[in-house]
Amino acid sequence: MSMLRSLSLIVALVAPACATTAESENAGPNPPGRWDAPSTGNPFVPGYWADPTIIVHDDTFYIYVTTDGPGWGANELTVWHSKDFKNWKNTVLNWPGRDDNFTNVWAPDVIEGADGRFYMYISINHEIWAGVADHPLGPWRNALDEDKPFIALDFDPEVHHIDANAYIDDDGQAYLYWGSGWEWERGPGYVGSLADDMVSFTKPPRRTHPPHFFEGPYMLKRDGRYFLMYSDGKVSEPSYKIRYSYSKSPTGPWTEPEQSPILVTSADRTVFGPGHHSVLQWKGDYYLVYHRDANPFMGMAHRQLCIDRLVFNKDNLIERVVPTHRGAFPQVTDEQQPANLAFGAKVTASSAAENYEAEGLVDENYGTRWSAAESDESPSLTIDLGEVKTTRRIEIFPEYATKYYKYKVETSSDGERWKGYSDSGTTALRGMPWVHEKSTDARYVRVSLFPGKDVDAPRQSLWEVKVY
Repeated sequence: MSMLRSLSLIVALVAPACATTAESENAGPNPPGRWDAPSTGNPFVPGYWADPTIIVHDDTFYIYVTTDGPGWGANELTVWHSKDFKNWKNTVLNWPGRDDNFTNVWAPDVIEGADGRFYMYISINHEIWAGVADHPLGPWRNALDEDKPFIALDFDPEVHHIDANAYIDDDGQAYLYWGSGWEWERGPGYVGSLADDMVSFTKPPRRTHPPHFFEGPYMLKRDGRYFLMYSDGKVSEPSYKIRYSYSKSPTGPWTEPEQSPILVTSADRTVFGPGHHSVLQWKGDYYLVYHRDANPFMGMAHRQLCIDRLVFNKDNLIERVVPTHRGAFPQVTDEQQPANLAFGAKVTASSAAENYEAEGLVDENYGTRWSAAESDESPSLTIDLGEVKTTRRIEIFPEYATKYYKYKVETSSDGERWKGYSDSGTTALRGMPWVHEKSTDARYVRVSLFPGKDVDAPRQSLWEVKVY
């Protein structure tokens, strides 16, 4: 058993031993299977992301996320988008961007308004800002046409103004939910009726008090009942979880049922700190899109995106969610995916950091990765396809979509004579995945990574290399 595969046996020791006795006793069921098994579906996109909001527009799925990694919240936003919920591309949005000098850019929420435009509500520097665009990919701009927040800190200094969620009811009335407590304490939320312009209120918003509310509100309506879902506990600790309350009105009062919380840290801690979610409704089924911490645990702000089924019982209450490593996905198309020639292939690397061996590159699992040793100044990896095969496309998934890398891809029929296939060009490249299309016959594929003054990735590491 490799070091990477054995991690599933000891991951509970790697996660912080900070759970109270009560938290341990209330741990959720262990997910079936192993987090590091080949073809595992959760996480369903590579990288570190949190606070997902999923929407569907023109047969395309869009997932807006907080960018995780070193530090606490990046200074720009990206969105994942896919036509089939299998092949995802990450795109950096123009607003808010690096040039805006924002910090703590968190939790984007996007909704299509009655006017056909898209409205974004995002936490920036502990305030709610509002953006607008004609398309989910933008270009975006401040919806107020001024460089100011929609809901400022002084709106109510006792409330942490983060994590806004917009909801449009069946009668066309739009609502905005937001708020949290300061210093990791539970606090009141807010609810307000939005005007037609989506950036003003028809009357003053008021505080709302769902039981055990901390952050990340999300409104869902089913069969006349309003479900206000939210997160409770502390981020990246075992106490973080998803709760919900229900009401006959979109503004409360709220009743928390015995089924709440519906998603908690698993007993083996391979599902650690799950929370801050949104819900996908697809062909009559419901899916919970949420984040949990990476395996093995890397500390705060290294979260990943997962999806599992959300089920209602006969009384129209949400049942507890049993998280899975395999994931539960909407059936979008019957088309067969082309075979990944690199899946399960022999792979060697110039070096590997402890627990991040080269096997993680070819297992079709976005929860495992290869990382070069810190001392390796010329990291590279070689995939052996077993025999000469026609290669038409190579996809590379770096550890960070928003960081810059330099790389080169070469192919060979005998492992001795190499020819160039593609590279990042004269300057460093970012994005995910890196896709290069070119037909060639080869048995070996070699990827080399290079340092440089414009390379800002914290280490040389890849989630996956796919060959078609």
